Amino acid sequence: MKISEKNQVSIIIFISTLSALLPGISNQPLALIPCLIIIFFKYVSLSLKRIRKDNLLFYWILYFGIFLILSFKNFLFFGNKFNISQSILISFTYIIYIYTFSNFSYQSIRDGVIKGSIPMLGYMLFIELPLKIISPSSLLYFREFINLRPISQNTLLGFFEEASHVPSIVILLITVFGCFILDEEIYKVKNYIQNLYKSFLLITVSHISGSFLISFYLPILSFVAISFLKNLIIKLKIKKFDKNLKAIIFFISSFIFFYIPYITRKIYFSISYDHSTSARFLSLLTGLNDFIKNPFFGKGAGFYKYTREESLNQIINSVSSNNFKPILENLASSSGLENYNSLNGFPIYSLIGYLLSETGIFSLIFILSYFFIIRKSIRYINNNIKQKFTINYLFTIIVYLSPLSYFIYILYGYPRALPYFIITNILVLKRITKIPK
Repeated sequence: MKISEKNQVSIIIFISTLSALLPGISNQPLALIPCLIIIFFKYVSLSLKRIRKDNLLFYWILYFGIFLILSFKNFLFFGNKFNISQSILISFTYIIYIYTFSNFSYQSIRDGVIKGSIPMLGYMLFIELPLKIISPSSLLYFREFINLRPISQNTLLGFFEEASHVPSIVILLITVFGCFILDEEIYKVKNYIQNLYKSFLLITVSHISGSFLISFYLPILSFVAISFLKNLIIKLKIKKFDKNLKAIIFFISSFIFFYIPYITRKIYFSISYDHSTSARFLSLLTGLNDFIKNPFFGKGAGFYKYTREESLNQIINSVSSNNFKPILENLASSSGLENYNSLNGFPIYSLIGYLLSETGIFSLIFILSYFFIIRKSIRYINNNIKQKFTINYLFTIIVYLSPLSYFIYILYGYPRALPYFIITNILVLKRITKIPK
């Protein structure tokens, strides 16, 4: 029996949500398996499409192809002394994800994401949420029983081990929901799925985390504010808000205002003591340093995880300000950098820092082509501006700013080779350009 494209996408999405269920090292790219199977059968049936050379996805595949070659070269010269095989796997994984999803139609991706995420959303809403309300301790035991990390007090984690991974799929799910709204097809979806998504979105917007605030709320609220001020100052017009949108903005503003004391304490704690924040910032900062020191190749493919201490010391020694040095030293202390070098190397917390460090100038192929996607998205929003802020306009901003949201996210967060970041960008590109299947 032939599996439809929508079901192929849903299988990939579902399997990718199970990545944290493996014992030992978390978040392996399990979705790579169905992607390879799909590519194989499409190749056999001669239905495999090529990436058009005028498509930005071509440059992404070109970049990760170069990354793969550089990683393999270092593997031949140095063996797996620095776990170079991980860089080989990462570059190969991204090539497969990009190529697989670029061959699906816009509608297949949109519908498949909805279908494939239902098991995880159902688990979050009907198992985690009730247990967290009724008996948080029971939820801890349950997650431990199915081999998941103990849950944070501030969020529902679904099948993920870490709260920091939640934005990587949440942005995708909100983007897809927004596509259904803009396509005026949300009411064609079965009622129970509509209610599931609406409940999930309510939980999402009430979730407070630094990653989500910075990568999702900040660009959206900034864009709305800039658009409003632009009309007020340049066009001398006040852009009116739809009454339903006024209610949403009031709810969000009140929610954020209520949490300002918590957010303030969280920011102070994050800067001063938090391992996660310091490790993420350090990951990006040292990656930039590697690029500046050697713009052509950086540290070299496969070396990033084992050269963070060396890169940090270079930064500290080059800083003349006595005020800045203690900050860097505090970051190093909070990140626990000294504990990683003797084990498996420093974790990859910034995808951009990692790519800059491992591939030097070649990483600009990926980064600059990504900027073109962001520019296309923002142009699309501006070309569809109405005289009045409506729900649809808000979802237009949410959908087409998702590439920017992901770029902010991967500056300080790494999706562990999960496909959500790739899928979202391909979905948005296909909706803008209406790329034929």
